[in-house]
Amino acid sequence: MKSKQIVYTLGYITLFCVALYFVFGILKLSGQGLSSMGFDGNIVEGMKNKKEQEKLDEKLEKFKEFMETMKELYDKAREDIIPSNLDEIKSSIKEGLEMQVEWQTDLLITQAMQSYSKKNSGFSFINKIMAIKGRGSVDEIHQMKKFIKLLDGDDDNSSSSSSSGW
Repeated sequence: MKSKQIVYTLGYITLFCVALYFVFGILKLSGQGLSSMGFDGNIVEGMKNKKEQEKLDEKLEKFKEFMETMKELYDKAREDIIPSNLDEIKSSIKEGLEMQVEWQTDLLITQAMQSYSKKNSGFSFINKIMAIKGRGSVDEIHQMKKFIKLLDGDDDNSSSSSSSGW
């Protein structure tokens, strides 16, 4: 080992020992060392004193009471306003919307085929139905992929970021 490297290593070890002494000796990890230097309260928990903790506990209790009251009011309102057959209503609406999506998808496909003509060869008739220009932009490609999912019957459009209905 070179003497310069030995000196650096001894220096690092010395700094480490001084840091350990500071943490264990002066701070005493329990906060006693800092409290003897003029810092009040329980340093370890991060509170200046017990009064602040008590105030926070009181506020927490008040908040819990408020939340309990809100829950009771919500439950009462739910009983008074929300019908008991809500799940049946939801499923009926969902079924109706699914039928409408299926019908409109079939209608769109039919319209796409009807607009196809020999002079409009290629996919320009689909571009027209989808209201895209066919430039191959990222948004158009994304819209085409969503249209393919729609044709496959995949109803998961949760990732839809454009204002289009695809």
